[in-house]
Amino acid sequence: MSTRAISRNSSGETPFGGLHLLQEALANVQWGEPSVLSKSASTSGVSHLRSVARADSSLALDIGVEPPFEVAFWAKVAPGGFIAPHIDAGPWWERWHFPVEAGGWFWEESKGHFQPAQPFTVRHWEPHAVYNNSDLSRIHFIVDRAVHPPDAPLEGPLVITEMIPEIAALFSD
Repeated sequence: MSTRAISRNSSGETPFGGLHLLQEALANVQWGEPSVLSKSASTSGVSHLRSVARADSSLALDIGVEPPFEVAFWAKVAPGGFIAPHIDAGPWWERWHFPVEAGGWFWEESKGHFQPAQPFTVRHWEPHAVYNNSDLSRIHFIVDRAVHPPDAPLEGPLVITEMIPEIAALFSD
């Protein structure tokens, strides 16, 4: 079985034709309550205006992601929202993000802005963050494939990491 969720072309890009299916499914998503800013940067799960919703893994199949699946879910960061720099708790899987609405930016080793229909993987065992300083929501369909990446540790706790300036400024009075 391939360890790639979707195929790459000869240029190494991951062409994706399932955006319309995700946009259609988005209309029926039942979002959870958005998180509210905590002024304590040491609390776990530091985020603001972030909502999640479970998704059926059959949608991952419909858009061409190869099984096996651990979980599929939707994540939204509203304008002005963020997810503070952190390392997810293990176990870690091959995590794919499928941007549907692409407000704000993502930070792993450097800032990145991803457009709809440009899937990418996240090394969620390393520090990463999101900051939505745009007028659009950042909505991603996320699929964790039940494939352990060879360079990831087997398990570990949630860790809040050093703040990046754009998010640290939100904690100042």
